[in-house]
Amino acid sequence: FVTVGFSLDLRLLASIWSTVLPLLVGLLALKAGVTYALGLRCGLTASSSLQASALIAPGGEFAFVVIGLAEQVGLLPPACAKLLVTTTVISMGLTPLMSAASEAVARRIREKRGLSNVEGTDQEAVQDLKSLQQGGNGFVVICGYNIMGRTICNLLDGEAKAKYIVFEDDPTIATRARSRGLPVFLADCSRREVLEKFNVGQARIVVVANNVRNRANQVAAAIHTAYPHLQVIVRAQDDEHQLWLEKRLGVQAVVPAMVSVRFGSIVLGSLGYHPEEVRAILKEQVSSIVDATAITTTGSVPGDDEQDGEDNSDE
Repeated sequence: FVTVGFSLDLRLLASIWSTVLPLLVGLLALKAGVTYALGLRCGLTASSSLQASALIAPGGEFAFVVIGLAEQVGLLPPACAKLLVTTTVISMGLTPLMSAASEAVARRIREKRGLSNVEGTDQEAVQDLKSLQQGGNGFVVICGYNIMGRTICNLLDGEAKAKYIVFEDDPTIATRARSRGLPVFLADCSRREVLEKFNVGQARIVVVANNVRNRANQVAAAIHTAYPHLQVIVRAQDDEHQLWLEKRLGVQAVVPAMVSVRFGSIVLGSLGYHPEEVRAILKEQVSSIVDATAITTTGSVPGDDEQDGEDNSDE
């Protein structure tokens, strides 16, 4: 697998490109079409199916094993085997381009859905929510898509054992995240009708990651009043705020150093993850945060982190 690039026969490609090109197009079209249809059949949206098909369409490494074995046992002549290997290598080289192109097209598709998709009211958004809420391990509700909220999402994505829904009250942040296919919805999670609409009462845990004290208090109080049985973990601003949240509202409040990562560790622990597993995930996240911080200090901010200048002090 390491020497895939050496399998590309440039002289063969130059001499029979008119044969390689149709094979390449046929391979990509056939695999992409089948994957796209299966994605729709399995409940994925059109945009998600498109992205999946673009990633699956190129040939895989095991094609070299199968082609080589077929050549050894005499099922394929050497010339035909070289042709197939060359076509497969070229298709694999196109993977980054196909991924970027499909992401751009998928983002445009999602953006055309309009505000109803961001608010979770159109048909495809409802379908997304249904698939998230029907997971066997339950789902987590995260209020606030700031740097802490995204860190928790990354922690949950790293293990893929618990699905999540994020509520964000900033239209710009919610629209940008939704256009990337993320389960982030524009909603005021302090309103009872919103909580009922998104079935928050069925969540395993609710995480309040808002970085404004009054807003965190408002959201935590609304959720705890509506669903007293739910475990609610709230980001506290300081020790005094933590004490107030725990005594007045009866929720779990956290205000440690490296707040985003430590906060996330409590969420994972509450979901039943083994301590060793949590430590391994956190170690990876700390490394990524350090790397992102180093990049930021050079003047280049990755992803959407430019929105959270007020939140960087957490790290």
